[in-house]
Amino acid sequence: MRATILLGVLAGLTLLTGCATTTHSWDERKALYKVAMDHDMRQVADDWDSIWMLDRGSRLSRWNNR
Repeated sequence: MRATILLGVLAGLTLLTGCATTTHSWDERKALYKVAMDHDMRQVADDWDSIWMLDRGSRLSRWNNR
């Protein structure tokens, strides 16, 4: 009886996983990487200006950071 219940629970958990794979297509992932790289490159430009003291004296970025 216990083995039957355990087998039923394991089978149920296996079926409940559903679509646990990646939900983005290749093109969507490429677009997400492109957006992340764009934000990073804009931040690098701010950091470079800060290193050479060419920009304002604040450490706050004008770009959206996550």
